[in-house]
Amino acid sequence: MLLFYRSVTRETYMKQGLVKAMSFEQIAPIVESYKDPYIASEVAILLRNIRTGGSRGLQDISQAELQCDGLLANADFSDIAFMAVQLDYPPDVMCSTLFQPDVDFLGSAINLPGAFGHPPCDAIAFNLIADGQGGGLIVFSWLKSGGSSPEHLVRSLVSSHKPARWPAAAVRVAYEYSENVFWRPSWWAGLPEATQDRLTERFLFTADPMNSRKRSALADDGLEPVKWAVSKTVTNIGL
Repeated sequence: MLLFYRSVTRETYMKQGLVKAMSFEQIAPIVESYKDPYIASEVAILLRNIRTGGSRGLQDISQAELQCDGLLANADFSDIAFMAVQLDYPPDVMCSTLFQPDVDFLGSAINLPGAFGHPPCDAIAFNLIADGQGGGLIVFSWLKSGGSSPEHLVRSLVSSHKPARWPAAAVRVAYEYSENVFWRPSWWAGLPEATQDRLTERFLFTADPMNSRKRSALADDGLEPVKWAVSKTVTNIGL
C-alpha cells in the first residue's frame, strides 16, 4: 500500500509542477523567443498539448490520491492489488514510478491512453528497490477499482516470461516508463557496449514526447542486463 501511495504522491507532485510550468505566463516568453512564425506556432501547440495532457493527468492522479488517503485513514487495503517478486540481490537498477500501461509483455497494445471508456487512474505503480535485508524487490501495485490494464500487464508478464526472465523485464520497464532511474556505475561499466547502446536508445526514445511507444517495447528483447535471481513471488490476484 505504502509503495503505491508513494508513487501516486510523487506523480501528483510532478504533475502539479508540470501544469504550473506550462501556464500561459511561463510559455509565452518561450514562444515569443522564436522569430520564425511557423516554428513559434508549432512550439505553442506542443506546449499547450503538454499542459492539457498534464492537467488531465493531474485530475486522474488526484482522484487516486484521494482514494489512497481514504484507504490509509480507514486501514482498509482491500482495493490494492499487487505482485511482489523477491530478488536474491539488491537491484543494480532502481526506480519508483507510476504509469498507464499501453503495451504488454506479449507485444500487444492494451487500453491505449485516450481510448473510449478509459477509466480514471488505470495506472500501475512500479518499484524496483532494495529490501533492506541484502536482497531486492520488484513490486507492481494498483487499485483494483481503477481498471483492468494493470492486471493485464502483470498477467502478460507471468504468461510470457519464465521467472528467470522477470529481472530483465523489470529493467525494460524501468528504462521504458521511468524518467527517474538510478543505477550502479560499476554495473553499467560492466555491460557489453551493445547492451549499453540498447538501453540508452530505449531511454532516449521514450524521453521524447514526439515518439510513439512501440507495441514491442516490453516484449523480450533477448538482453540479459542483470544477473538477479528470483527467490519468491507474493501476490493477491491469484496467479
